Amino acid sequence: MLAGIVCVAALYLARSFVLLLVGSVSWIGYAAGDQATGMIEKLPDAARKLRQKMSSTIGSAPSALQNVQEATNELQRVAADAARKPGTRSVLAVAPDSSSWLLNYALAQSALLMSVVAQTPIVLLLAYFLLASRWQQPDARRSRTPSF
Repeated sequence: MLAGIVCVAALYLARSFVLLLVGSVSWIGYAAGDQATGMIEKLPDAARKLRQKMSSTIGSAPSALQNVQEATNELQRVAADAARKPGTRSVLAVAPDSSSWLLNYALAQSALLMSVVAQTPIVLLLAYFLLASRWQQPDARRSRTPSF
């Protein structure tokens, strides 16, 4: 008798927890919608300010990345000069696009994020039905079908 009451109480507690979780996530999404819209509207201005800041920084003293780029260019010129000398093998050196790795990384991460967003409702639904199902151990005194 007491075990049945505890089982039913645990079932209703689990159901209410899942409903509370889904409701709170939905409420947060709804409440943050206006703020997200405001942030998206401010993106062009922020990108413009960032471009201006970067262009003013580039015009001043060279950064460490620029120094490394100059060293790389100098090494490529030395390699090209060495390749022109007779009796040496020529090696073709192609400078990779500096922003291609960033683009590939951003695309991979956004694909991962979209995958997580798409799978979250399915996981929540499965968790709800798993918690809502009342599968019990078969007992000789009870029927094998759960009663609701």
